[in-house]
Amino acid sequence: MHPLLRRQLIKAFGEVPDADPRFARLIAAVDAAYQSADEERAMVERSLELSSRELLTTNSDLNGVLRCFPDLILRTSADGRVLDIRGAAQSLLRHLPSVGESLTVVFGIEIGGAIDAAVRQALADRQLITLDLRHDGNFLDVRVVPGLPGQAIVVCRDVSAVRAAELALGAQIEERRRAERELTATTEQNRAFQRVLLALGSVEHGEVDRALEALLEESARALVVGRVSFWQIDESGTHLKCRDAFRLAGGLHEIGPVIRLADLPRYREKLETERTLAARCARTDATARELWAAGGSDPQVESTLDVPVRLNARVVGVVRHEHFDTLRDWSAAEEQFAASIADLVSLLLANHERMRLESQLRQTQKLESLGLLAGGVAHDFNNLLAAIGSFASLVKETVPAGSESAEDLEQIQNAVARGAELANKLLSFSRPRPPQKQVLQLNDVVRGFSAMLCRIVGEDIEVKIDTDPALPLVEVDSSQIEQVVLNLTTNARQAMPRGGRLSLHTRTLAPADDELVVELAVSDTGQGMDEATRSRLFEPFFTTKQRGTGLGMSIVFGVVQQHGGSLVVDSAPGAGTTVRVRLPGAKRAPLGEVAQSSVPPRLEGTETVLVAEDEPSLRAVIRRSLEPLGYRVILAEDGLRALEEFDKLEGRVDLAVLDVVMPRLGGPDAYREMALRRPGLRVLFISGHAPDGAFAAVGAEASRRLLRKPFDKSELVRWVRQALDG
Repeated sequence: MHPLLRRQLIKAFGEVPDADPRFARLIAAVDAAYQSADEERAMVERSLELSSRELLTTNSDLNGVLRCFPDLILRTSADGRVLDIRGAAQSLLRHLPSVGESLTVVFGIEIGGAIDAAVRQALADRQLITLDLRHDGNFLDVRVVPGLPGQAIVVCRDVSAVRAAELALGAQIEERRRAERELTATTEQNRAFQRVLLALGSVEHGEVDRALEALLEESARALVVGRVSFWQIDESGTHLKCRDAFRLAGGLHEIGPVIRLADLPRYREKLETERTLAARCARTDATARELWAAGGSDPQVESTLDVPVRLNARVVGVVRHEHFDTLRDWSAAEEQFAASIADLVSLLLANHERMRLESQLRQTQKLESLGLLAGGVAHDFNNLLAAIGSFASLVKETVPAGSESAEDLEQIQNAVARGAELANKLLSFSRPRPPQKQVLQLNDVVRGFSAMLCRIVGEDIEVKIDTDPALPLVEVDSSQIEQVVLNLTTNARQAMPRGGRLSLHTRTLAPADDELVVELAVSDTGQGMDEATRSRLFEPFFTTKQRGTGLGMSIVFGVVQQHGGSLVVDSAPGAGTTVRVRLPGAKRAPLGEVAQSSVPPRLEGTETVLVAEDEPSLRAVIRRSLEPLGYRVILAEDGLRALEEFDKLEGRVDLAVLDVVMPRLGGPDAYREMALRRPGLRVLFISGHAPDGAFAAVGAEASRRLLRKPFDKSELVRWVRQALDG
């Protein structure tokens, strides 16, 4: 019987009942039940034992896995306290936490507070909560999931390496995208550059302004900027002028202001030293603000890109790119494109300068040709005038004074004088010559010019001449000084198209270094000049007139320089112009005064005079002028013939009168040969036009004995007598 059944029966009956047929079967059934229960319990116990062993093994394996797991796993309570810690990433924590510590103690107030809030939210919403946090320089991927009631599982993973890889990959992707953008931009800029070259190719040769417009337009379209402009430094280097500006919106060209470079010290220094001047924010950039303060930039401009234009290693201008509305970071490709546009502008200016110099060279060559032609014409013209004037003097001696014939001859002589003046002016216009200085009164030159002045300026110009009666003498070439007055008065007339007042006055300036200075001032009430024009006033070929040659004021400058003088110009827009010609006072007495004391009253003589002149009429008039006075005259048609006559006379010649320019052999060369055979031979040269270098064969003293054609009998005889008397 089952022991448990026996104890139960004894407990109930005091003993085990005898086998009563009535209970035997019941007891047997109960006993069988107990036996069966024991067997089942033994089976369950064996099963539980096996399960416990498997659970322990699994738990041990799980603990091993969790110890190897890279994450930090925490089991927390609802109030954010640590209940358990698993995982191998406990190194993420500053110290090893203990069970019962709060998350704020484990991770710190900021990070722990964020995880604690996530725990409460996960328990409330019964869903996964994900956080991205930074802890002690590490990136943490934190995930919170609800666990047992009132508990949550917090999994923290260090994803710093992943983030670093992601950042590196992102940087590589961004770099690739940037390179692709730059490649695209470079391709577009190359296409734009091709369009620029095509646009330049369509512009006719020499159209600088049109070519410049094409460059600015294509640059604005390629870089997509609001305005592109070209600013050029004037010749004086003092001002920066906006020569052309193109606005992308509307496609209009405009001319901008003029700025003094003295107001832009920082900007000018940058132009000299930098390749490009890029300003992301023009409002805060010091260089851009300096230009804006001087009036060279629009207040609405946000970003600027300026590129200096250099010509022969010198900054001559700047190409400005102005971006409106938004700030802009200029890329290296954009700066390179802008620099290329500036290089094209430089080439354009260089080509224009080359064309200008070629034009000046052609003009100079034309003037030289004109000078040669004028010299030949003047030579022949002066020969004719000399013959006419001298024959008129001879005829005048044979007619009664005061008769009509005498008056007619006087008119002929006056016409000869005017013709000579015209020939001299033609020579001074076409070809410069060394000044033939003489001591004279500058007032006489001004007064002698007054009659012509009224014809030059016209009736709508009031002419006022004021001369200083105590003006010192000057040593000048009268014809060249007349040319100076002519050019100055002509310029003054053109500056007063609607009439005005022209003034000429002379005065003596206070002596400087014991030298007197005589001033001739020519003033007008015309439109005046700005500083840029005034700085270029005396440049050859510079003109503000549509049909001007640009030589008038350069001739004035050259003449004044040859006379050792100086020029001062006072002018302003709308205030007229005054040009002051300052000449040194004469240091010797006039020739007339010397002549009065040195030339004898007689003009007759018995000396032998050898005359070489290629013009037959002049040879004849010289003979007829000298022989009646007792001179012996020997004639020759050129220098070689004169040498032959000189040899025939065995050097018994008292004076050689030689034309400077003659066929076969000129006068100076002929005189050199004669002087070798007879040292000390006196000479008198005659010429209507002595070319440069004509007197290279003779000394300076001999070259000063020059009688200019045309001349009359009395002048010829006086010069011959003076030459003979030394």
